Amino acid sequence: MGGETHCWALTTGSSEGIGYYAAEGLAREGCNVILYARRLERLQSAAEEIRREYGVEAVPVRGDLRVREDIDRLMREAYTLTGGTLRVVALSYGNPECEPCSLTEAPWESWVEASALYTASTAWILRWLIRAFRGRTVVAAFNSFTIYSPHPPLVVADTVRRGLPVLLSTAARSWPGKIQAVHVVLGSFRTPGAERTVGRIAEREGVPFEEYWRSRVEALSPLGRTGAREDIWALARLLLGLPEYVVYTELRLEGGMLPG
Repeated sequence: MGGETHCWALTTGSSEGIGYYAAEGLAREGCNVILYARRLERLQSAAEEIRREYGVEAVPVRGDLRVREDIDRLMREAYTLTGGTLRVVALSYGNPECEPCSLTEAPWESWVEASALYTASTAWILRWLIRAFRGRTVVAAFNSFTIYSPHPPLVVADTVRRGLPVLLSTAARSWPGKIQAVHVVLGSFRTPGAERTVGRIAEREGVPFEEYWRSRVEALSPLGRTGAREDIWALARLLLGLPEYVVYTELRLEGGMLPG
C-alpha cells in the first residue's frame, strides 16, 4: 500500500459494490478519493470507512449520473478539491430502473434513462476533464461481459453500454495528452446490485436464488467463482501504474466468462 502520494481519484457509484471496491483500491495505494453516488447516508458511511481504514482523504459528493447539473457540480467540486488534477477517474454505473426487463417490456423512458446513465454521463465527465482539468487522467469505465454475450433481461443496459468503448477510444485518441482510457469488462461480482438484479431474474424463472447464483452465474467461469474485491484492488494498482504509451485499451476482468 501507499504507492502514490498526493494523488486524487474520483469514483462513481461508490457507495457500494464495484465503485466502492475501486475507491478502496485507490485509497490502499495512497490516493485521496472523491466518492459519488445517490444515497447520501451510505455514501458518507463509505467515505468514513475509507478514511478510517486507509488514512487518506475521502470526500462524499451526492448526485445522480443521469442528471447533467449534478455532474457539473461534482466536477466543479473535484476541481476545487484537487487543484484541477485527477490521476484516475473510475466510472461504475447502476442499472436502468426497469431491469430486468425484456425488449418488449422496456418503456421508452428506460432507453432514455440508460443513455443518460451510461453514455451521456461519461461523455460529460470526459468533456470536463478535457476542457478544464490539467494533465492526463486515466479514465476507467466498468462494463459487463454481457455486452459481448447478451442476456435478454439486460437488453436495455447492454445495448446502450455497448457504445462505451467507442466513446472512450474516441476521447483518448482525439485528446491523448488529456485522457488514457481503459474499458474494463467485468465478469460477475456478488455485489448488492448484482444480487438485486439476479434475484429478480431468478424469481421470474421460479428458481431459488442460491441455486440460480451457483448454476447460472458462478458456473459461467472456469474458475468456478465470481470476482472478489481484491480483484478490483489489483486493478486499481494497475491503473495507477499504467504505461504512458497506453492510449486506449480494453481489459477483461471476467474470470473466463467470455470464450476466446
